[in-house]
Amino acid sequence: MNLPEKLMRIGSLLLVLCSLGLRLPHIISAADGQTLLTFGLLLGLLSYSSYSRRLRRHNSELLELLEQQEKQHTTREQPNL
Repeated sequence: MNLPEKLMRIGSLLLVLCSLGLRLPHIISAADGQTLLTFGLLLGLLSYSSYSRRLRRHNSELLELLEQQEKQHTTREQPNL
């Protein structure tokens, strides 16, 4: 994970934990706790989405590189007749 994804993940975790921590002793209302929890979970989803998209792109680049190397390797092995 890169830095923005880590920061989003940490922010998500903090929002979720704060909403639960403040809701248990009834410091905040149920609606406010639910709002914080929703935003925390949404932020976590966004960080995961960004991370998976970046990994998918990186994997496709690696597959293309592997295919190019395999093509070069097979053309070297074929003798010229």
